[in-house]
Amino acid sequence: MKKRTKGIIAGSCAVVLLAGALVALKLTEPQTEEEDNLASTSDTSSKTSTLLYDKNPSDISSVEVTNENGGYTVERYADDFWTIPEISGLPLNYTSVNSAVEALATVTAQQVVSEAPEDLSVYGLDKPQLKAKVVFDSGSVFEKTILIGDETPKGGEYYFKLEDSDTVYTIKSSDISVLFSKEYDFINHVLYDNVTDDNAEDDYNPRKINSMTISRPELEYDIVVEYDVRQDYEELITGNSSSYVMTAPVSLDLNPDKSDAMMELIFGLTASDVAAVDPDEAALEEYGLTEPACTVNYDINAGAATLFIGNKYYNDSGVPTGYYVMREGLDVVYVLDTANVPWVSIQPLDITMTMVTSTYIYSVESIDITYDGKTETFEPNGDKDNFAVKHNGEDADADLFKSLYQYILRAPAEEIYLGAYDDKEPDVSITIKNEYGEDKLDFYSDADRKSIIVLNGKANFKCRTAYVDRLIDNLGHYAAGEDIVTSW
Repeated sequence: MKKRTKGIIAGSCAVVLLAGALVALKLTEPQTEEEDNLASTSDTSSKTSTLLYDKNPSDISSVEVTNENGGYTVERYADDFWTIPEISGLPLNYTSVNSAVEALATVTAQQVVSEAPEDLSVYGLDKPQLKAKVVFDSGSVFEKTILIGDETPKGGEYYFKLEDSDTVYTIKSSDISVLFSKEYDFINHVLYDNVTDDNAEDDYNPRKINSMTISRPELEYDIVVEYDVRQDYEELITGNSSSYVMTAPVSLDLNPDKSDAMMELIFGLTASDVAAVDPDEAALEEYGLTEPACTVNYDINAGAATLFIGNKYYNDSGVPTGYYVMREGLDVVYVLDTANVPWVSIQPLDITMTMVTSTYIYSVESIDITYDGKTETFEPNGDKDNFAVKHNGEDADADLFKSLYQYILRAPAEEIYLGAYDDKEPDVSITIKNEYGEDKLDFYSDADRKSIIVLNGKANFKCRTAYVDRLIDNLGHYAAGEDIVTSW
């Protein structure tokens, strides 16, 4: 072995021996009082709780809290009713307000850490992160102020002390968590909560949505959804399984799987945060609310609600997670998660069925189909157990008619079209009548092998002309007793 290698090994051994000696000295060195106390708070085997004071929450006249978020004041307004002056006039979450009051009515320490600490900074109590003063007024005034320091090493508890006492204790985090709130946290985050009327008639439904209107600057039209009044006719059977129907920019039944959740979202709509209270013009512009990206108006039996949706909200990582939103009548800027703001991007065909008409076959009185200068008339009658049909006045194949009618119902709203059209004779015209009215569909050829669909005199949609061509073919198949072709 070379001398240099031997020297390195010997030096390493010396370092190890020296480190071992230092460890031994450290292990035998007595701990300071603060180190002892910090260690003891991690040991739950000998913990005993101590009730420091116990008062009736109803006797609290005021609470003053200072924390890293600024703080807030709670004042008794009436018996068992408190308010926060800083945000007076705004809807409060009284459950949270009461929790703040109750948190200071009774204070229980989990463990005595030190009765005479030498250094409060060990516990974060030289500069407390929270200070709460509570004043009781029941015959005589009783005041207490608690100071909250650091969280204990094991978590779930904080170091704290009473301002007029030297003793340091621990307290459960859950007992005081509400005290870390900022004043905005006590604002009711629910934007719309329908009210009930005990004196209303039995058939009154406060949650009935009469209409919803979505307006966005980039759209040339409003999206309007209304309650489907056909739901009120017990004997009328339609193909619409939703309670709502789109009436603008086009008339179309809704797809309940894609629309009902959006319609009902207004009830209990809850913000994740509050960005501002009583915002000035500069703040409104900052949040994109001087010219909202979207306005949503609900007409509801229990009361109207209008929402203004502004700019996107970005979290601390720079990721867009929501939008700034205001409700008309409330000077509060809320933050709503993106999932709770579907109106900013929804398109009409995102929430509708693709069928232009949905009259149920057993409620049809007659169908007239005009093409190539001639008209085919169908007169169905009966129900599923005794269904029959006449074609041009003659008895015809009822089952084959069902297949033809299914094809007619599949007239597809493949894109919205609200422009002009040449109102010459349509390529095909279909009139479907029932006892409540009729739907008239006219198909006009357009460019790019597409056809304009005019519903009840108004251009609404476009579809591929292949659908119209196949419809004419199927009329020939029906006359010949041949199977209906369902693809195009």
